Amino acid sequence: HHHHHHHGPAACESFAELAKRYLAQSYAAVRPMLDATLLDGVMPQAVHDVRKATLQVKNLLDVFSPVFPSQTVVGDDKKDPWAQVRDDFDAGYTLLGDFQDLANSGVNYTKEDLDDRRAKVIQWYHDLVQHETDRDYARFLARPSSTDLFRHKGSSRFFWPPGAVVASRKLSGPENVQRLIRMQLELIAVLDEESMGLQSLLSDDAHKLFHDFRKSIRALLSEQAIFPELAFGDSPKAAADLAKLQELYETYGSLNDVWNAYVYDRDHGRDVTKLEAEVAQKWHDVRASQKKMVLPELTQRLSGRMVRACRRP
Repeated sequence: HHHHHHHGPAACESFAELAKRYLAQSYAAVRPMLDATLLDGVMPQAVHDVRKATLQVKNLLDVFSPVFPSQTVVGDDKKDPWAQVRDDFDAGYTLLGDFQDLANSGVNYTKEDLDDRRAKVIQWYHDLVQHETDRDYARFLARPSSTDLFRHKGSSRFFWPPGAVVASRKLSGPENVQRLIRMQLELIAVLDEESMGLQSLLSDDAHKLFHDFRKSIRALLSEQAIFPELAFGDSPKAAADLAKLQELYETYGSLNDVWNAYVYDRDHGRDVTKLEAEVAQKWHDVRASQKKMVLPELTQRLSGRMVRACRRP
């Protein structure tokens, strides 16, 4: 039996057609939000939605990197035009995050830090507006290649592996999306095992691994949110497993807020005894519940629960 959900125009879209449809929408939505939010006295708690919209574009750029050219030759200047757009949205996501962390981590932040992080966000926004004009991002994103696939040195390890072409022209758009989701589920299982080995989160290496594991879950969940009908459809069993991942992601998020507070106070020479203990306690609890989830099995189950994707005619 298969469900005929025909969302969108064609019955079976190519990867490039999916790219055109999804990216144009998300990209068009971001700019008005930025214009309305990033005004002179903007406060850290006001950027949540605009940061999400920025992430959405960044995620879609990562999902669809294989259909965007990796080279345009302008004089002797060989730049990856896909990477230029992605770098802009990546930088925005990071800077908006640093700004928002002042509110989310609950620290008693200084006026200097507020002004400094805000200035960086506003500067990024002005640069983006300039780049959008100079490089005509809208036109570039509206024209994915329907004939070729490209590799990008700078692609994210949480989507298509850097420097490799793993998407296939033999597959339909939905089949390529599913291939990506399967790889993301495998990566979650790998990073789950590595992060379970961390006794403490207080070193930078440990935190990077913790953060990468969190990102691997975020990448999968964002994909599922963007393409629900191409991923797990309305399977209640898949929904239950996805809800567990979502909950783990949120637990990691609240632990990360405490970690950010710890780092902020540590870097400002304040007493962090309490925060250190809180990070340790929370990590202990998170690890215990993560072990119980048995992610290698959960990710394997999800892999087998995807809807049947349409094939190329």
